Amino acid sequence: MAPASQTDGAQATQLIDAQSPGLRPQRLLGDTAYGNGPVRDQLAERGIEVLAPGPEGKVVEGRLGKQHFRST
Repeated sequence: MAPASQTDGAQATQLIDAQSPGLRPQRLLGDTAYGNGPVRDQLAERGIEVLAPGPEGKVVEGRLGKQHFRST
């Protein structure tokens, strides 16, 4: 387990890998800690679909940010 001061998304692959193959989930529901690119990639390599919002990202004045788009 991770300390409370760290996000838990980075622990997802370790928790998945610790499960026997028959008990590994096909989908994972989480918060933005699970929605970032590296965690999504690691889980996709294991065949796991991630149901989590992407992080907000940095807002730069005069540029479009993630919050300006809708997913379809």
